[in-house]
Amino acid sequence: MLSSRRLSSLLLVVGIALLVNPYAPGLHFGDESVHRYEAAAVTYTDSTGLHVVDLETGRDLPLLSVDDDIVCDGPGTQRICQFEFAVHDGKNVSAFGLGGDAHYRFVYIDETLYRPTTVERAEESRMSLDRVTDSDPLRYVAQSGGLSKGARRTISDGSALTYRELPEDNTLVRHDGQYYTLYATGVKHYGSGGSSCFSGGDGFCSAADSKRLTDSLVTLGSWVTGAALVVFAFRQRELA
Repeated sequence: MLSSRRLSSLLLVVGIALLVNPYAPGLHFGDESVHRYEAAAVTYTDSTGLHVVDLETGRDLPLLSVDDDIVCDGPGTQRICQFEFAVHDGKNVSAFGLGGDAHYRFVYIDETLYRPTTVERAEESRMSLDRVTDSDPLRYVAQSGGLSKGARRTISDGSALTYRELPEDNTLVRHDGQYYTLYATGVKHYGSGGSSCFSGGDGFCSAADSKRLTDSLVTLGSWVTGAALVVFAFRQRELA
């Protein structure tokens, strides 16, 4: 059985640990934002093209813009990718103004990845699209290391609520040998004038409120319990 002195020392250590607990989520009563991110698995094959699957439901998703280094792969790209489509159709298109190199790695057209290159024809630079034949072309685009904690949690759980924007938003990442794309699906801003919420109507707005309240209560509970244990420990020492 622990002596009174040892018990008070143990309570003091536990109390201090609760007061400085690095895992406490913090107080969230001021101006800030709550973000919701989702992750989807991404694969690519010559026969099926880019394939995106929702991690939570396992269902196929409409093609998303999986990474900024892959263009023309998302919805509504017909207009902004007119130049690339013209090159793909074999039209006589000059590369003037591209600075010699495209600012992306791949172009996705007709379920196929192409690598943009610049060729010289008749003393003029022209863009060319070369079909990608690599067995694993996504490795050239994907971020393979240094994932944030929020990104890893989003991949593990399929979705996550965070207080900060993820640097991996709209980025193809490689984790445990698989490819994923992370994308924002909701954000709620809090301020002195009230709050504003933007989401797909999936209950995120109320979930954001619950997260702030729960995290704040957990933090307060840790601090109050820690302070109480420290005070009790010192009183025990005085009585010993």
